[in-house]
Amino acid sequence: MLCEAAKSKGFTVWVIGFGIPSLGSTLTNCATDAEHAALASNSTELKAKFQAIAETIGGLRLSQ
Repeated sequence: MLCEAAKSKGFTVWVIGFGIPSLGSTLTNCATDAEHAALASNSTELKAKFQAIAETIGGLRLSQ
């Protein structure tokens, strides 16, 4: 319910699984879409995933 509430408000939801064999449908469906769900099996992959996320949100601007 929390994932759907966030997405309905326009938030992008990222799901990164670390050290698990799969995300499963619950976690995959929590992400905004399939491109926002990923697995990382080690710290190098995890760092790369977070770097990719940072690159996509780096241009965000806050306004009132």
